[in-house]
Amino acid sequence: MIRAQKRKHSHSKSSNTPIVYAVGGGKGGVGKSFLTSNLAMLFAKNHSKTLIIDLDFGGANTHTYLEMKNLKYSVFDFLSGSVQDVNKIIQPTKFQDLSIIPAHGKWFRNEDNLYTQVPKLLKEVKKLDYKRVLLDLGAGTHIETLSGYLQADYKLTLVTPEPTSVENTYFFLKKAFYTHLKHVAKEFSFTEQLNNILREKDKFDISKPAQLLKHIEKEYGNTGHKITQEFTRMIPLFVINQCRTPLDYSLGNSLSQISRNYFGLNAQPLGHLSYDNKVWQSIRSMKPLSVDYPNCSVLTEIEHIYKALKTIEKSHNRTYSLAS
Repeated sequence: MIRAQKRKHSHSKSSNTPIVYAVGGGKGGVGKSFLTSNLAMLFAKNHSKTLIIDLDFGGANTHTYLEMKNLKYSVFDFLSGSVQDVNKIIQPTKFQDLSIIPAHGKWFRNEDNLYTQVPKLLKEVKKLDYKRVLLDLGAGTHIETLSGYLQADYKLTLVTPEPTSVENTYFFLKKAFYTHLKHVAKEFSFTEQLNNILREKDKFDISKPAQLLKHIEKEYGNTGHKITQEFTRMIPLFVINQCRTPLDYSLGNSLSQISRNYFGLNAQPLGHLSYDNKVWQSIRSMKPLSVDYPNCSVLTEIEHIYKALKTIEKSHNRTYSLAS
């Protein structure tokens, strides 16, 4: 069951609970698996035992970036209940301190249960001896994608400068916002009031999610305050991929400002990745970028993203998890 209570807690440095990062975004082909695999390798290289969970059920390929073949188990085995022990579906990679739960094989068909099954998976993973868990999410707004995104402590949101990618990111965040609001409202017994507000939003002059949150907080006292507090920890961290122009590099700042104004979310730019032919060459050769191109400038940019995440971890309390 997804609980709203007892979510707020700090994450002390002595805690053994792994930190969970989601790498998501609305559009396919923006580089989520590329960033996930290379960022995970960087965590592992810096002596942080790391696990990747591939939640891209429509096009899983993270294992390919890590030169893995002959996969036996997958995430579907656990989600379907055919494998009860999560350790069985975890497979080591050739890189020290880096393991993966791949998503190859048979499609998990009972999609109605995915919103609760993904938290169940993460709950079991958090009992294991990992420091970092990275979720490679699929494109679109499928329930497993939204669940993984909302579960994560840090929500990396990958965008390319193309208008279609920016537009899809907007729809992705909007769907994530209202999915989160729906479940929070349910746990605070606020569903009926929320539905009434949404039906009468023109009457209340509510034209965007940020105004909806302000209305709830203003009109519903302590309950309204608690509901809106749940959104203070929903922080999209924008990473702009395939940057070519100065305008591309500034897109993270623009998207963060728009997200703050429109959604009322404390979005932040996390970093960028420049366009480089070496990236697609590494993808085509099915090898991590650091193997064939260890001096590639994109690796330096990934390291900047890594350092930015470490800084954020130090300055913020641990964000909540719906599985708490």
